[in-house]
Amino acid sequence: MDRWRGLNTTSVFKRTTFVMVVLGFLAFAVLIGKLFQVQVIAYEEYQQKAVSQQTRNEILTPSRGTIYDRNGNAMALSATVETICISPHDIQEMEKKNDTEETHETAKLVASGLSALLDVSYDTIYEKTQKTGSYYEYVKKRVESDVADQVRLFIQENKLSGEIFLVEDTKRYYPYGSTGSQILGFVGTDNTGLYGIEYTYEETLQGTPGRIIAAKNAKGTDMPFEYEQYYDAEDGDSVVLTIDSVVQGYLEKALESAKENAGASSAVGIVMDVNSAEILGMASEPNFDPNEPLVIQDGDINEGLSMLSGEEYDAAVSAVRQDMWGNAVVSDTYEPGSVFKIITAAMALEESVTSLYDNSFNCFGAKSVTIYDRTIGCWHDTGHGPNQTFIEGVMNSCNPVFIDLGQRLGGSTFFKYFQAFGFTQKTGITLPGEGGGSSALYHDESYLNSIPISLATSTFGQTFNITPLQMITAVSACVNGGTLYEPHIVKQIVGADGTVKESFDPVAVRQVITEKTSEDLCFALEKVVSEGTGSNAYVKGFKVGGKTGTTVITSTNETDNKQYISSFLAFAPADDPEIAVLILVKQPTSETHSGNMLAAPYAAEVIENTLNYLGVSPEYTEEEFLSLDVTTPDFTGMTMEEVELKAQEMSLSYRVVGDGDFVTDQMPVIGAVVPRSAEMVIYMGGNKPSHQVGVPNITGMTLGGIRRLLKDSNLYIRAVGNTSEESLVLSSGQDIEPQTFVEAGTVVTVTFIRDTSNEDIE
Repeated sequence: MDRWRGLNTTSVFKRTTFVMVVLGFLAFAVLIGKLFQVQVIAYEEYQQKAVSQQTRNEILTPSRGTIYDRNGNAMALSATVETICISPHDIQEMEKKNDTEETHETAKLVASGLSALLDVSYDTIYEKTQKTGSYYEYVKKRVESDVADQVRLFIQENKLSGEIFLVEDTKRYYPYGSTGSQILGFVGTDNTGLYGIEYTYEETLQGTPGRIIAAKNAKGTDMPFEYEQYYDAEDGDSVVLTIDSVVQGYLEKALESAKENAGASSAVGIVMDVNSAEILGMASEPNFDPNEPLVIQDGDINEGLSMLSGEEYDAAVSAVRQDMWGNAVVSDTYEPGSVFKIITAAMALEESVTSLYDNSFNCFGAKSVTIYDRTIGCWHDTGHGPNQTFIEGVMNSCNPVFIDLGQRLGGSTFFKYFQAFGFTQKTGITLPGEGGGSSALYHDESYLNSIPISLATSTFGQTFNITPLQMITAVSACVNGGTLYEPHIVKQIVGADGTVKESFDPVAVRQVITEKTSEDLCFALEKVVSEGTGSNAYVKGFKVGGKTGTTVITSTNETDNKQYISSFLAFAPADDPEIAVLILVKQPTSETHSGNMLAAPYAAEVIENTLNYLGVSPEYTEEEFLSLDVTTPDFTGMTMEEVELKAQEMSLSYRVVGDGDFVTDQMPVIGAVVPRSAEMVIYMGGNKPSHQVGVPNITGMTLGGIRRLLKDSNLYIRAVGNTSEESLVLSSGQDIEPQTFVEAGTVVTVTFIRDTSNEDIE
């Protein structure tokens, strides 16, 4: 038995040893497998966790570059603000230290305190405090300094310096509000550019973020300063635009008035330097304030939206925002209508198929031209008659003249110039969403040659679509001596240290027409304003050239409720062009759709303001000089001899009431703005009438009739607009509402336009 017992013991020992070895091997294999999985397969995951536990990685936001106008005025800039953060891990550690972990008193304190200061819900902040594995949770980004100071006070009073902390950040501001909004665009919540220059030049403006990497000990608190690494943020570069904020303001004011007065859905405009294609102003109305890009500012639109609800409301709001954020000058296409006659005229003069005084054109009204089975007429029902000259055809915006020119040119030549003026490709401007240039938008050479009616209608700007930017760029080439330039809106890129990194000079694409053709065309187009269908673009002291346009929106052409686009393109001075202005008024609800009525007066307004601002010297006729505005001086206390000298110096006329030795009163009041031709009343030893008078309704009256009516009421008139032919112009508005009572001697500003409501509807 003992022998067998010894054998069993030995065998058991061996088996036990074997089992232990096997188990040890298996355990070691599992350990090796786990180590392989941790160190090789999941290396990056565990490395990130280790780094997260051992370091605090704080992002330093760079300052976004500034967007300047051409004169160095900041139109978009970044200012220092602060982002409020919490450390849920440190909050938990404080609760452990204070033995309040189960009740979460610290978390509740943080959530309630910050909620009251930051206008962030208690529940949102409290939920963040429970992410105890995190050392860094945002509570609110880009807080202004006054609120940040209140947070600091809360931290100090409650000894929460590790649990709540502030990180320096930047916030985008737009000092000019809505001015230039569609050019600038705006930034999103992450400070990334959306729309406009902010989007196109995102990489230039954004800069490079920096970091603070600080080592943490086993308790999760920061190690001493020597264990910290600091990587500076690199601020973004700045962008200098060709835009002039003053000219931009003139344009936007004019568009707002044009839209309102026509009851239009929108108005679009652009101001261009014709000799470089630099854009001085670009806008559409309604616009938005990039400081609050989600807010719809247009009252009429908001009124319409208020009638909707649910998904219909949400869809409508989204559509409105997309429209107001977009840049219609660049992205939207339209049929240019009669404004395009400028281009057809340039082709014809360049190809010598006509000349300025060629009188071989005939127009017999509504049935002037028959092409195969189609009859095309003139907007003028009775026609412009036989033997019309080329200049008269341009002045009259006569369709038959331009159809004739198209037939003389032929489809191939017409398309050659259509390409040369840039209508078959995008302009390449550095703004997002540019439209135009697609072959689906115009007729190609073979189509123009095979379908004569398409060539006929194309000559006066119908049956094809282009962008407003393409239109004004091409016309600028027509009037600047014949050179097509690439339109651009950025002048320079400037580094954070102020050095110019890149400049963008004008780029000449090609010479399209000769200087002689350009000069002849400018001469003809000046006649359009001074004698023809563009009379409401008249500006005192400046020769203005231009062309009207009125087109039916294609999608509404076959319905009873047609919708229109009324436009005017003006340039000045016509004998040495510097700027061009294009105004489009979309879907007007007014009785007239004439471009001369709805767009030309506002193009004239922009032309006058811009040329005066740029220091271009006006040249007045004697009649224009007398109609210029003057600010009335203070005659009070003067003798009769002193009055005579002052009036002579300022070319003022006056009449005297009374026989005293000194002036005791005057009409108009001191500092009133009136035309030089206005007759002042000087009271020598008496006072002007003290009773108030009611302002009459003078809309729709002639200038002479208004003068007589206001004189009888002891009121003065200041006329704005084209009054060169008094019998042909009517008042279209007054700055003081009818039946308003004012003191005697008050000046009423009255706007005049020539009534061409039945002209140029094509």
